[in-house]
Amino acid sequence: MTLSDEIVALDQVNMTPHLRSAGETFDPARRRVDLARELAQGARLLTLRRHDALVAYLEYLPPHDGALRVKSLQVHPAHHGTAVLRPLLAQAADAMDGWPDALLQSGAHASNAASIRLHRGLGFRWVGERDGRFLFEAKVAVLRSTLLRFSSGTPRAATP
Repeated sequence: MTLSDEIVALDQVNMTPHLRSAGETFDPARRRVDLARELAQGARLLTLRRHDALVAYLEYLPPHDGALRVKSLQVHPAHHGTAVLRPLLAQAADAMDGWPDALLQSGAHASNAASIRLHRGLGFRWVGERDGRFLFEAKVAVLRSTLLRFSSGTPRAATP
């Protein structure tokens, strides 16, 4: 099984319920084509494996017009609630090191409460909605600092 096959399979597991709630269906063939196109256009992948299986990945586009764009962040349901995000987010912090002045743009399906909580917990700010997705932004320098604290397990300071 190729990495692309693993990504499509993980996307199918995670995205089917959210797409269904939006009246859509997950199309593995279309995702495979979209992923190939995104990679050809410069998208980068950060992956995390456990026992030779893909358990999480982050796909992003390097800065263009001053913004990095998260295309997808997926964690296998069997690893929800575990520390699997810590090493993946540490990789993300390292990947962003060269772009401190960039803006990071991301989105979450309106039905994906876990993703919305993650965005808020990492300090993203909500900037709007489009096509059933909530749109978020964060300055890379600020987000990178938060990711480094999160990935090390250091709690954030309490808000007064």
